[in-house]
Amino acid sequence: MGFKDVVRSDIDRVFLNLQEFADEHIVQGETVKCVIDTIETQESGSSDRYGVFATDIRIHMAEGIITTPVENEEISVDDWTFTVKKVSREMGMLVIEARRYDQ
Repeated sequence: MGFKDVVRSDIDRVFLNLQEFADEHIVQGETVKCVIDTIETQESGSSDRYGVFATDIRIHMAEGIITTPVENEEISVDDWTFTVKKVSREMGMLVIEARRYDQ
């Protein structure tokens, strides 16, 4: 078994294992096993941004579970709406970076 085969096997067996790293989330109406990293920050700079908070997420999931979104498209994640900032494929995983704003 080659390295790529081992990585593919580890996606489901380890990284997306609900007992190890992953949780179930609803992404685009589908219940999926994924890992979500979240960073919340307060916007600063211009006076029209005071009191505005940005939530950035990075979703790691197996490819082919949902239709791959494109940049600037809105996606729903657990009843929240985010704007897609970047999408990439990494060793059989779909990685979606998205942001939403709150006051």
